[in-house]
Amino acid sequence: MKRLIFICFFMIMSFQSVSADEVAATEKTVNVTVPTFRVQINGTTVVGKTAEYPLLFYKNITYMPMTYDYCNLLGLESNWTKEEGLQVSLRRDNTIPTITESNTKVNNPSQVTASIVSTPIIINARKIDNTKEPYPFLRYRDVTYFPLTFQFLKEDFNIYTNFLPDAGLAVYSENKFFYKYYPEGSQLEHLDLRLSSILYLMTAINISDGTSTYPANNVKQYYYERPGVPLLPDYKDVKYYGFWGDGKGGLKANVDSKLRIGNLITTEISELAKPDAVLVELSFRE
Repeated sequence: MKRLIFICFFMIMSFQSVSADEVAATEKTVNVTVPTFRVQINGTTVVGKTAEYPLLFYKNITYMPMTYDYCNLLGLESNWTKEEGLQVSLRRDNTIPTITESNTKVNNPSQVTASIVSTPIIINARKIDNTKEPYPFLRYRDVTYFPLTFQFLKEDFNIYTNFLPDAGLAVYSENKFFYKYYPEGSQLEHLDLRLSSILYLMTAINISDGTSTYPANNVKQYYYERPGVPLLPDYKDVKYYGFWGDGKGGLKANVDSKLRIGNLITTEISELAKPDAVLVELSFRE
């Protein structure tokens, strides 16, 4: 009897797997290109030529993959099930996500094949009829891509975009996230608390430089128009920014830091031996 139940279960699961594969196999395919221009998502640069999930370009519209990291970069949350398909909405809680910079490097061709999604898509609780979309959702490497159009960006998610020939495409939202990465030439993993703004800027508070010491004078601001060129506050002394005391003799990130036009409101600690945090407003200069 147990053997019969197991065989029936195995047959059901195999049928479901085949059905899912058949759905993907019957989706209409289209030719898309991998953008060669620079792309910044809340201050984080995406290199299309080597990204595991590069942005795509189709019908003169840029498409973004709805992976965990890309969604969290923009302050979105997503969920996918075989029964309900893809669901995307604004992040509903105050959790600060942690994003790890991908070290996966692939050699992407300039043109690839994607498919038009036929499984369900729900955006902010609204079901999308992908057959009627002028810029349909696409699937590439088993990941759903959504078009960076005014409807989905501004109306649904309050995300802003801009394009300049020298700086490339900018995709920005009001967001906070922790970011783990390896600076060029370093074998130590760094950790930033990053704050982004629809004013096309991002401020990075370096919380850890991979050593056992707390980084000092540790704030930089980046503008979309000047990629890779940081602006610094007017540091007069050695101080530690963006930290609270953790109650155990150490420090923790001040996630209540706020980004304003050209300014950062955060905490400052003068002495690690006496981690008394005071509120300060930092201004950035050229």
